[in-house]
Amino acid sequence: MADLFPDAEQSFKSKLKAAVQRLATSNIFIGTSSWKYSGWLGTIYDQQRYCYRGKFAETRFERDCLVEYSEVFKTVCVDAAYYQFPSAKYLNGLVEKLIATAKHQGKKAFIYVNNRLEGNALETISAMVEGA
Repeated sequence: MADLFPDAEQSFKSKLKAAVQRLATSNIFIGTSSWKYSGWLGTIYDQQRYCYRGKFAETRFERDCLVEYSEVFKTVCVDAAYYQFPSAKYLNGLVEKLIATAKHQGKKAFIYVNNRLEGNALETISAMVEGA
């Protein structure tokens, strides 16, 4: 079996990103059940990216960590439907961030929604993905 982490000198994030990319070439897509996990600061997330005036800003992390997450993982579960299914506005905001990141990186956006969508959210997401 191939070594998923061949270069010991790389950071954990770099090694994980490379492993995820290698698996994607075989149509194996890895993601997590959420992305807002501050326990990954220093491994997946660069804490300095979320500092404001020398202090960690939780609101900045909550707002922006999906972009950094998508630099490593290309899939994520929107684990938000337990109490109430996310609104079209919420889903559209996630899609816009991911598409903007993908365009900036010169890549395609892949968005998979595994649940029912209320209103016209599915049509909006489909149109945004096709336009990416």
